[in-house]
Order: sequence, then C-alpha cells, then structure tokens
Amino acid sequence: MVFARPSVHIPIHKHLALDGWSSPDVMSILGIILTYVEDGQVKTLTLDTVRLLVSPWNASDNTTMIEELPHLLPSESMTSPETQIRCILHIVELLVKNTLGIFDEPKDQHSANDGQNTNIEDSHDDELDLDDEIGFDDEIVVGEDVETEYEEVEDRSPELADAAELNELNHNLEEVKALTSAEKWTGWNTLLKLRKLAIEFRNHDYLQNKLVQACKTEGIEPKKMIRPIDTCWNTMSYVIDRGLYLRKALDRVVSMGKYANKGKGKKKLVHLKLSAM
Repeated sequence: MVFARPSVHIPIHKHLALDGWSSPDVMSILGIILTYVEDGQVKTLTLDTVRLLVSPWNASDNTTMIEELPHLLPSESMTSPETQIRCILHIVELLVKNTLGIFDEPKDQHSANDGQNTNIEDSHDDELDLDDEIGFDDEIVVGEDVETEYEEVEDRSPELADAAELNELNHNLEEVKALTSAEKWTGWNTLLKLRKLAIEFRNHDYLQNKLVQACKTEGIEPKKMIRPIDTCWNTMSYVIDRGLYLRKALDRVVSMGKYANKGKGKKKLVHLKLSAM
C-alpha cells in the first residue's frame, strides 16, 4: 500500500475515489485513493485509510452516498450518480447467493422442530433493545493489545483460501446430510446466539471490557467477537471459530446476575449462554 506525500505534485488529470477492503478477521477499512495515468501506466496513491465500525455492504447505501456527495463537495464532474462504479465482486457475490437460494429446501418440507427456528429468532429479537442495532461508531477499548488480532496476515491468496473451504465443506457434506432435525435445530439456534452475542459485545464497551476480564480468568488470550457479513458467505465460519474460542468467557459474562432478567436499565443476556445447548 502506497501513501501519498503532501508534497507530491501531479500535473495531469486525477481521479479521487473511495475504496473498501476487509481483512481475514472481518475488519473493514475505507480508503481514499488517487488514481492517475503517467507514462502510459495507471498509478494509484492511497491518501488516507479509516477503520469502519459499520460494514456498508448495502448497494443502496452507496447510492445514497453518491447522491449526497454533490451537496457536501460541490463539483462539476467528480461527484454525481453518473460517476458511480459498482463493485463487480459484490454483484457476483449477491448473484451467487441468490442462485444458491433456489436450491434451499422449501419451508413446507421442514419438520416440526425446524418450524421452531422462526420463533426462536423472533424471541431473541424481542429481547434485544433498539440500540443493539446501532452505536457502531463507539470505539471499543480493550487494552494495549487491541490491534494485535488485526495484524495477522494470511499467506494464502483469497482464491486458495476459498477453494480450501469449499473442499472442506464438500468433505463434510455427507455428515451434514445425516443430521437429524433436532441436531439441525440446535445448530440453527447456536448460530442465532452467535449473531446476537456479536452485536452485543461489539456495540458496548462495558461488555467488551468484561469479556477481556473473563478471558483472563479462563486463561485465554482476550479477543473480540466478530460479526458475519451477509454478502460474504464464508464469514460465518470465522464467527463460529471465534465463538468456540470465547465460549467459556462469553458464558461467564452473560451468566452475571445483572443479565439474568430484563428490566429498567437492565438487559437480559443469560438466554444467549452457549453451554446451555
């Protein structure tokens, strides 16, 4: 990654753009980049990068941003809906996800146990306050080693990593097909819990600090909960791995007396205990 120096002078037409990246641990980064052509070569300079505590993966959000930019940054050419170039990778991701949905089992073929999934998800949603879905702008402080987990770099290319995951999924396909309805229900309920835990512990610094203390009590290295990205089908595996790693520490926090019942100024979290499965 090349960062531009303020003193750099480029006496030709330049193109400013926003670009986004995500790391293997699902940390999102927004970059402001400068692109230009020099001596027949396209060159790119990164002017600045900002960590995103909210992942703006919804295409309509990008459209809204482009529509509002002309009011914030008046320009005759740089900012307008006509200059928006959508990310082909995200479009393909959504197309693949939509295509795979065709092969999902119809709802009317689900067993009675499977039918409880919706009720469980609804009940979990009812027990979450409105502020659970917002507040991502709050920076979570967990100590001096907060950035350690983000510094890990995978040697494998994304293509090789995806291929390895697909091979592993294919290897376990028969085992998955053999699962009973009760086992599927347990797995689905666990995934719902992990999603709720990720929202809770990433949005509230008090819970995050309690999680750090619980990790130390359990004798494991403190790590953050991570959230899945719906348009990236393989990110849920990272969430599951992190949940398994933090299970005892998470259970210790949600089992605290203050989280046993919901009331004024209180939040019920004990129903998200993973060991209760």
